[in-house]
Amino acid sequence: MYMNFKSFSVCFNSEDLTFSVFYAPVNGTCEKPFIKSGKITVTDLNGTQLTPADFKDRKTEITPSLTSAKLRMVLSGGTVNTPELEISFTATSHAITLFANGRAYTTFAGDFIWGDDMEHSTFSIRTGTQNPALQTANGPTTSNFDNALYDRLSDSQLNYFTAGKMRVKFDWDKKCYSFTHTNGLDHGKELKFTVKHRVLAEKYNIPYAPMEYAHQFKTPPVGWMTWYAVKFDCCRDKVYDNAEKFIRNFGKYTDKPVIWVDWEWCHKCFDGQGEEGADIFHPRKTAYPNGLPEVAEKIKSLGAIPALWTGATNEGVLNEMLTANPQWVLGHKAIWCGQYWVDLTNPEVLEKYIKKIFRQILDWGYQVVKWDCLPATLEMLSTFHEQAFDKTLSPHQALRNAIAAARSVLGKERYLLSCSGSSERDTTFATDLFDAARIGNDIFTWEDYLDQAVNLVLHYYLLHNTQYYADADNLVLRSEFNNVEQARSRISFYGLAGLPVTLGDEIDALDGKRIDMLRRIMPTTTVRSADMEIKKRDNRYQIVNAAVAKPFGCWNVAGVTNFLEEPVSLQINMSELLLSSDDTYAVFDFWNQEFSGIYSSNFQLDILPYDTRVVRITRLSDEPLQLIGSSRHILQGSVEVENIVRENDNYSCSVYCVEDEPLTLTFYAAEGVKIVNCSMPFEQQDNICKVTVSGCGKCSFTIRYSK
Repeated sequence: MYMNFKSFSVCFNSEDLTFSVFYAPVNGTCEKPFIKSGKITVTDLNGTQLTPADFKDRKTEITPSLTSAKLRMVLSGGTVNTPELEISFTATSHAITLFANGRAYTTFAGDFIWGDDMEHSTFSIRTGTQNPALQTANGPTTSNFDNALYDRLSDSQLNYFTAGKMRVKFDWDKKCYSFTHTNGLDHGKELKFTVKHRVLAEKYNIPYAPMEYAHQFKTPPVGWMTWYAVKFDCCRDKVYDNAEKFIRNFGKYTDKPVIWVDWEWCHKCFDGQGEEGADIFHPRKTAYPNGLPEVAEKIKSLGAIPALWTGATNEGVLNEMLTANPQWVLGHKAIWCGQYWVDLTNPEVLEKYIKKIFRQILDWGYQVVKWDCLPATLEMLSTFHEQAFDKTLSPHQALRNAIAAARSVLGKERYLLSCSGSSERDTTFATDLFDAARIGNDIFTWEDYLDQAVNLVLHYYLLHNTQYYADADNLVLRSEFNNVEQARSRISFYGLAGLPVTLGDEIDALDGKRIDMLRRIMPTTTVRSADMEIKKRDNRYQIVNAAVAKPFGCWNVAGVTNFLEEPVSLQINMSELLLSSDDTYAVFDFWNQEFSGIYSSNFQLDILPYDTRVVRITRLSDEPLQLIGSSRHILQGSVEVENIVRENDNYSCSVYCVEDEPLTLTFYAAEGVKIVNCSMPFEQQDNICKVTVSGCGKCSFTIRYSK
């Protein structure tokens, strides 16, 4: 039987209690199922499963009304325990509701179909939460607190509401999310679905377009940048020296390292006056005597990707093109980056000037571009609006046109980073044209880090890995600005949030401890938001809770940062991490590589001033052995473990090892379980077993156990 009201439809088979639910946007496109393989199961108080054949009478009808349509089946003449049962589907203009009532436990189950790539682009999320923790996710994670599916490809959200018991899990075989909903006894609990379109487009008022990953980086880039490390003292030899040392220290930990040559290639200071002989087409001779192509070739010879800064909309001096075409200059006002501002409303400027700048960048051999001075450009387009060639264009539309012109040269294959500033206007006006955006101002001091990294990541994180990469700026870790605890906090935050990792120190300024900690967040991973709420930083502490879902298991990695200058002891409630206190969890301390204990409702963390404790939290199941910790990567299994499979009394494990770095995996053994043999060195003490794997690339080992 089929029933429809506006956007919602249902097909229901009253013989076997199967169903599908459909949705069609009001713009007239074809309806598609968002629930398929639906099945209703009815169980009486004794646990006996009932079917329609167990009732004497069955009545099924569709009842239209002014604002809805209802498909309703009433079963009567049943058993003593369940004499009657009602099942209904009610569609309105904005929702469809599934309902069952009677002296029985009724379960609705099925597969959600929401989006064209549910494993990678449909996210199970939580909405309407006041939880201050930054909830992140790697893989198709779910929690019992979730209440929606968000499809980043269409920027649409399927919401569900119920007072009943709802469980959603990702089915790795079907590559979709499946659900079960258990109704109440006697007084049924509805399961209601609504749809919201333009979710992020409206939340930030942006031109939303999903990230296509057509550029070089399937996960955020990792590299080193000149500006924060050496500022105006940078030169060719410093680039070479740090690039070589970066590759030596980190090359084995990331597959596409990036070396960024920043704005000092054509600027000598902050006065905006420029330097004779240096402009957007010519580097400073004192710093780069043989030009920039030579530098790009050297970077490529090291196995890295060369990246270049540009401030294409302004100049410190009148270069040759602007001298020959004075009408291209919109206005003259000196600020930190330059004094001559080009008129982006003039089509000639876009076609002949902007495109030439970006063609030259490619000709020089640079494959990644950072476009700076965008907030200043928007300001100048407003300041000199009356002098513009085309006064009908708003500042952001004129700048968007310039970015589109540059894109026509770069193509989608080249990674384009917007250096945006801290205003929503500056950071979001062209989210559909950039691959990433610097979401804040420069970060050097600890206060800079809190204000311009943590605060702004909490604000913009919903866009990260949905539309573009949210770049919280360089990781500055040297002792001038951080003690070891502060460095660990910065590294932990970037790793658990899955942000781009660009080092902002000379490599020689990093001691062995800082270098080793950095390796724990390389390579970067595909991490995105696990809820749909903009967060604000607490002045005392901040939790980043990364949920991980892989075919071989699910777990959480929580980083808790103490912002205070004195040590604290915090009780972390499992509900803050979207975990149920009905379960039992093994907690493993990542930075100390120690098993912390077994907990259920909460656990305690003692944290030094400005430090971050990172723990993996693994729900214990009936498995004889469970992975609970790893030494390799901060997500502890997401990067370095390919698979873990149990067959009889053996576990087969496939992992990825870094050359010359042993990998230690920590397993929890259930009571009475002993490791009999392992093809890699191991040690077991009580319930904790540590296996040490050595090799290069993909390695396999087996564990044999006994009970």
